[in-house]
Amino acid sequence: MRHLFQRHPVPITAFFRRSLVLTYAFPSDVLQSLLPPGLVVDTYGEHSFLAIALVQTERLRPAFLPGVLGRDVFLAGYRIFTRMQSPSGSRRGLRILRSDTDKRWMMRAGNLLTHYQYRLCHVDVTEQPGQIEWRIRTPQQTADLDVVAFITGQCSE
Repeated sequence: MRHLFQRHPVPITAFFRRSLVLTYAFPSDVLQSLLPPGLVVDTYGEHSFLAIALVQTERLRPAFLPGVLGRDVFLAGYRIFTRMQSPSGSRRGLRILRSDTDKRWMMRAGNLLTHYQYRLCHVDVTEQPGQIEWRIRTPQQTADLDVVAFITGQCSE
């Protein structure tokens, strides 16, 4: 029965304060070994792709609630671009390798209502003129990440 709740039963809304997506190309056999049977890496030439998304949200909440009831939360997602053969043809998608958040309530709610399998992390974000730095720390250092993004302009809300 729980799997029925993990198909995003509640529409969610949030403002994305910061968002950075990094996409890395790998030899196809490297990422294929991380996929279950039935999925294959989506390729371009000899390469397959892994994406890491870092998102700082504000006022995250069920869509039917007002923004004042929303909460700020950091989310990180690690995904492989995939394909699956079906009788109707090939379907593209993303295989979730890992999802992290800095809030225990988000880990619990996200794991109840989605199949993302959130884990708890600690994140420090430092913003300076022309750059943003993310330092993500995870238990047993399994997905620690340091990223500096150099920016030339900023969007406003």
